[in-house]
Amino acid sequence: MGTGAERCGAPGENSGAGSVRVLKATAAGITPAGSRTFGGGPLGTVASGARLGSGFAS
Repeated sequence: MGTGAERCGAPGENSGAGSVRVLKATAAGITPAGSRTFGGGPLGTVASGARLGSGFAS
């Protein structure tokens, strides 16, 4: 496993508005240290049912 970031979507969160999580990846694996979560508000997609993150494979 390399280093970098892994991303995952959670389109069903927040009444279907969704969110995206970015997790840090190290040579030892994925770690929550330094991870980030982006929801609809900060990204300007606050509509219920927007399903932010639905484009990422589960």
